[in-house]
Amino acid sequence: MGKNKILLYTRDHDLQKFLKKIALPYVSFRYNSTYELEVCNNMLGIYKSLNEPTTRVDYCCFYLEDEKELEIYKNIKKDFPHLPMLLFAYSKIDHNLFFRPGLFPELLVTIDIDSKTALKVIIDIEIAMNNIKEYLDSYQPDELKDHRKSIQSKLDRNNITLISGEEIISIETDKSSGKRLQKILTTRGEYFSSLSISEIEEIFATMLYRCRRDALINKSLIVGYNINNLEVQLSSGNYEYTVKASRDKLNEIQSACDVFLKNAMAC
Repeated sequence: MGKNKILLYTRDHDLQKFLKKIALPYVSFRYNSTYELEVCNNMLGIYKSLNEPTTRVDYCCFYLEDEKELEIYKNIKKDFPHLPMLLFAYSKIDHNLFFRPGLFPELLVTIDIDSKTALKVIIDIEIAMNNIKEYLDSYQPDELKDHRKSIQSKLDRNNITLISGEEIISIETDKSSGKRLQKILTTRGEYFSSLSISEIEEIFATMLYRCRRDALINKSLIVGYNINNLEVQLSSGNYEYTVKASRDKLNEIQSACDVFLKNAMAC
């Protein structure tokens, strides 16, 4: 199976930089999947990428710089009606041109060609990232809208506890009992499960991250890392936790923190 692609049609370097430096690390870390950016500057390149049988295009970002390029946009919407389109357009363009049946974009971001302020750029980037994330959510095996999904902690017939993904802090393999069990640290306390790390990871694919071979952590609780001790720092309410990570995984978390936390980290 080929890589998942976010297809981009633009000559704008700021948009390319946003997708390469911010959006791709974000979605790759969030979904533990490999995504790549395909930049196309002509119709032939777009159709070649969309029709490749070994790849899947998740999202198309189209930059409408002038009305001449409307025909390309129309052709994409006509031939690939189910492909989500993030449309960037200069405010000088008549938006009625593409707000017609069959041409509605999933999201429109308008840009003033004469006064593209820093604040406007930040807002545009946040809108674009959020919409890319929301669309990619629909492809995940663990759909975020299903908050009822849970696993059982069942050590005997008299003690059964349901654990939801939202309350999991970390999961680590425990062999102290002579059995290979998973110790699940939650906001309610510690529980054990006979499921394997891989089985739990598959159930909560978008919530948990495998920081080493025998440990999972809740991505939403990551607040930092310690590169010297190879530890990930987690925070849940008034409590803080650390979990050991492999060096490769810690490097991935460091890159993700650079994207999410930017300059707010001090480790």
